[in-house]
Amino acid sequence: MKKLLLAAFTLFVCTTVLHAQEYEEKTITITPAITGGYGGTVDGYDEGPFFGGNIRGEYFASDFYRITLTAGYFNLKLSQGENVPLYPVLLGVKRHFSEPFYIGTGLGITKVGKGGGTAFTYNFNLGFIIRQQFDLSLEIQSARGGLDDALVLAGLRLGYRF
Repeated sequence: MKKLLLAAFTLFVCTTVLHAQEYEEKTITITPAITGGYGGTVDGYDEGPFFGGNIRGEYFASDFYRITLTAGYFNLKLSQGENVPLYPVLLGVKRHFSEPFYIGTGLGITKVGKGGGTAFTYNFNLGFIIRQQFDLSLEIQSARGGLDDALVLAGLRLGYRF
């Protein structure tokens, strides 16, 4: 938890140091990304690293808001040595506070591989845009239902905006 708070604080400091960038926003932006971090079950007995990627489409709804659609794949390696594939699909919104800095949230479903079923999923992200092309964010995602126990993932996402 201390590492997660330290990462969030570092991200906040970086965004306050960056100067606002002047650029024209596209109506639709596509951002493929890689994501890695640490995850596990809510009860804390099965934990391990995860790695994967996703692709996020953004629609420029207003100067401050973007509507997002995200689909991805994560491979969570639990402490028992078991790999659990996750396939989340989320619909969400991002709120930009200044040119590079934003927060976002999303709701959707996650298909859990190896007979895990389908889970209701929500996420929260805090990030910033670097040089109009790179999207760096801290992401927290939770999947509940259709599982033996709820999953929580926390990690960093680095994407390239087209």
